[in-house]
Amino acid sequence: MRILITGGTGFVGKALTFHLKKQGHSVVLTTRNPNLCSASVFLWKSVEQPFPRDALHSIDAVVHLMGESLSSLRWSKKKKNAILRSRVEATKALVEAIQCSKNPPKVFIAASAIGIYGNRNNETLDENSALGNDFLANVCKDWEQASIALNETNVRRVILRFGLVMSPLGGFEEKIRMLCKFGLTSPLGNGKQWVSTIQLENLIALIWAAISDTQFSGVCNAVDSCPVTNRELMRSFAKQAHRPLLPAIPAIFIRLLLGKASSLVLNSQRVISIRGPQ
Repeated sequence: MRILITGGTGFVGKALTFHLKKQGHSVVLTTRNPNLCSASVFLWKSVEQPFPRDALHSIDAVVHLMGESLSSLRWSKKKKNAILRSRVEATKALVEAIQCSKNPPKVFIAASAIGIYGNRNNETLDENSALGNDFLANVCKDWEQASIALNETNVRRVILRFGLVMSPLGGFEEKIRMLCKFGLTSPLGNGKQWVSTIQLENLIALIWAAISDTQFSGVCNAVDSCPVTNRELMRSFAKQAHRPLLPAIPAIFIRLLLGKASSLVLNSQRVISIRGPQ
């Protein structure tokens, strides 16, 4: 197959590109940084510019992972605008290009996030649960809505709401392991907030299922089957690092440090999936 990936220079995008190429598929990327790529590339510098429609030539599937990183000590107004626009405007531009294509891809797979459910304490959440109403939840809702027009076409649309992606190769897990290595093994807040994760290899397998299974469509929570509390997660990493679990860091200090970005680590989201490949 010939597969287009946006956001292919990111953590998940790089792993997906490697997997697909290893399986013998042809990968095309759109990127602002062509020097970082190991596949055929089309330059797309900004969401202010139209999507490079030549990138869609002979494409069987699109995997849309593009989005401004959430990593930041605090979210300024400028950062929040970049988080929103990089997801919503980019999706709109890509969808418009697909709609105008004479030979559109068979399937469109877009990343979203379980942040769409907001802060839900101990409630178990699945794809039918009500959505949240904080900043990240509203970003995710607009992000998903930006591709809804594809439901009126012959392009199969799959939305994967990512949990926290775990891999020792990078991302969140790499940062936590580094902290634990230096003895920083404290739960955050009261430690009772639920964390829903997905192993990187399981996410790659799910994306491939979304590409290859013609019955797979709609929204799916991309999470593994067993959510854990923040305290349980930190205890596991502390044990692996042969360190004791330290007292929790009060939520007030985390909010003072991170501002609105503190929701990434303090919100409780106990998410499962009742959808997936048929």
